[in-house]
Amino acid sequence: MAFFRQAAAKAAAGSAWREAAACLEHALAALGHLPETDDTIAQAIDLRCEFQPVLTPLSEAPRMLEHLHAAHALAERLGDAGRLRRMAAHMTQCFWITGEHERGLEYPVPGA
Repeated sequence: MAFFRQAAAKAAAGSAWREAAACLEHALAALGHLPETDDTIAQAIDLRCEFQPVLTPLSEAPRMLEHLHAAHALAERLGDAGRLRRMAAHMTQCFWITGEHERGLEYPVPGA
């Protein structure tokens, strides 16, 4: 999994967005073969967040939202307030990009 994340970062640094997205998909698939623990769930959340800067230049908002919704659900399962706050920020940014400003209000920020 680490190899695919590094390959995704390298591809993204060179603006090879589709390659970066493919590498992140491979990393997510590899993570799916590991036992589900709090640590692997946290990794899945973080990995799904890595899709946002890669999918934004590709104008793939639906795919980006799919990953963010999944990450948000996982963060809720963990009860991880820090990651839930990050999800709210990512979702708000995504909805801003797509012009759906009101939808950004659907994700309350824990502790706010």
